[in-house]
Amino acid sequence: MLTFLRHSLLLIVLYVTAAWIGTTYSNLAPSNLSVLWLPPGIAIVGLVVLGWRALPIIAIGSLLFHMQTQSDSLTHLLSLTLLDTIQPAIGTWMYQRVCPHGCLSDEKRFIRFLLGVAILPPLLTSWAVILTIQSSGNVVYESATELLMAIGNTTVSDTLGILIVIPLYDALLGAKNRSAGRRDIIEFIALLSLLILVLIWVSSTRTLRPIVILIPMTLLALRNGVIGSSIGFAVSAITMIIATVHGYGPFLTEELQTEFLGLITVLISIGLPVHLIAINVRNMKIFAVTLEHRVDERTSELKQKEARLLELNQDKDRLMSIIGHDLRNPIQGIIGLGELVVGDVRNKTYADVESYGVMIQGSARQTLQLLQNLLDWSATQSGRIRFNPQPTDVSRLLSEALHVVADPAKAKGITLKVDVEMGLTASVDKQMMSTILRNLVSNSLKFTFSGGTILTSAHSTERGFRLSVTDTGVGMTEEQIEALEGPLSNLSTHGTEGEPGSGLGLLLVNDFTHKHGGTVRIESELGRGTTFELDFPTKP
Repeated sequence: MLTFLRHSLLLIVLYVTAAWIGTTYSNLAPSNLSVLWLPPGIAIVGLVVLGWRALPIIAIGSLLFHMQTQSDSLTHLLSLTLLDTIQPAIGTWMYQRVCPHGCLSDEKRFIRFLLGVAILPPLLTSWAVILTIQSSGNVVYESATELLMAIGNTTVSDTLGILIVIPLYDALLGAKNRSAGRRDIIEFIALLSLLILVLIWVSSTRTLRPIVILIPMTLLALRNGVIGSSIGFAVSAITMIIATVHGYGPFLTEELQTEFLGLITVLISIGLPVHLIAINVRNMKIFAVTLEHRVDERTSELKQKEARLLELNQDKDRLMSIIGHDLRNPIQGIIGLGELVVGDVRNKTYADVESYGVMIQGSARQTLQLLQNLLDWSATQSGRIRFNPQPTDVSRLLSEALHVVADPAKAKGITLKVDVEMGLTASVDKQMMSTILRNLVSNSLKFTFSGGTILTSAHSTERGFRLSVTDTGVGMTEEQIEALEGPLSNLSTHGTEGEPGSGLGLLLVNDFTHKHGGTVRIESELGRGTTFELDFPTKP
């Protein structure tokens, strides 16, 4: 409320002061109308800033001004006050529709502003203002021509005032969040000083047309955009009007009415093109900056894609290595063991057949798991695996994973221990969680010597549940742990009995855990074993 009162007081002061200056120092006889009439533009800015509740404030300002300049007739005072309030109300209503985001953003909006805000409201009310003044007796128009000329002068005076104030406000508003350097400020002051010198020269030279004002005004527009053209146009209009009204300048003629219209015509013919130049220059700068940002974004995207392609290419090379080595070797081993079995059967020597069968069975399991990991990894890279968390019995999934490795563990002489919270249920993707459990247990089995132990546990936590697999195997160094978190090419290892390892299993464990919103922590000591600890949230 206090802010509104301060702004309202400022609006009244600006409105009354501008009106007093306009009538005191820039009257154009014999119509007694202000040449420099800025109150309509100030009133529209006030309504735009304070909203429609500022209408009574404008009415008060108008009433205070007219009480000093018109007759004591209450009817005339109220009529002029009403007209002074209606005109900016129409202008504000049009302003909000033709340029709600500013009237200087492009040429089309500026033309709409010129027609709908600067010309239309004065055109609708100026005749009523003149007739009210005539009826008050303060000014008497001797002929219809003089009356029409007064209406025309009033219209263009109000239009010029709106054309000065609102673009200047719009430009200053647009420059509010833009920081200007010392060089920009010095350059702006220099160009504005050049414009003032040209104006003084033009005003003192009767034969020189003020078209030369276009040169410094265009420089202001080119170097400082819309704010430069707005301030340049305002300074030019004020200077030329004052110079002409006080009897010097290039527009001195016998008829001051004709002189005024000629002056207005030249000023508008200079100001409008410069405004349009400034708008185009600003839009070109905005387009250049936008284009530069887009180029930077595209360059960044291309670099990211290049890095991703290099990563995929490395993964492809590693995948081909897995297929060509880690997958081919066990299959060749199975073929070789199969040939031994066939030879023993033909020779009817069955002593080693069972051991060959056990080895074939172990190689086949390893090959199947590697193949399954390859398929899972390929599916994750192509995005074919959909993350579908559902309430799942985690303890049951763990029991199923341990059942799969029970025989290999027995054959290797490894003890499987379980510490699981029975009935542990969480929202997880069943397929991904099965893959995680299978690979963790198989990995520990591969790196644990005969006679070792693997402990698998799963328990609820405050934020979800924790899954851990601890073995008494070979353990890892810090470098090996870091390698597990690195690219695929660093993960290939072999087990305690030469079991092939591609590293895909642990890669899938990491990926699928992160998809659940979980974290993976590895604790290991060389020669004493490794613990994989996975924390999952209640809901991913």
